[in-house]
Amino acid sequence: MHDQIAQQARQMLAAAATSEIPASVRSFAQEGVTKTGEAVAQWTAATRKGAGAFEEILQVAQSGAKAVGETVLGNIVANTEAAIAAAHGVARATTLAEAARLQASYVQEQLNALNAQGKGLLELSVKVAQETANAAAAIASKTAADVNRAA
Repeated sequence: MHDQIAQQARQMLAAAATSEIPASVRSFAQEGVTKTGEAVAQWTAATRKGAGAFEEILQVAQSGAKAVGETVLGNIVANTEAAIAAAHGVARATTLAEAARLQASYVQEQLNALNAQGKGLLELSVKVAQETANAAAAIASKTAADVNRAA
């Protein structure tokens, strides 16, 4: 039985060696492979554009975060300088009433400054969030259009 199976296998291999794949089948296979390669190339290009779009969004967000950070740092410096100036004024006071008046004046000025700083920071944060969202929406729309064209 083993010999019979071996002989059948040899006959199949011999027949395969002399058989030819029809030209229409080869053409169909080659066309399918070519189209698959083109589709993969388009998909890869769209994916790269998507990655680039993601980087653009991150750059907009990073720029906004930098602006917020610089504003916060500026506020900290201004508040620290105001506190040091107030401390110098209180230290130079000659009476307790003058020291109390200087301290009360500093507290009032600082509350006003903190209120203005908070408003400014809120406005900047909203602006940054809007710019980032707008950039993300525009980039996402463009990327979706690119992907649809590639599909």
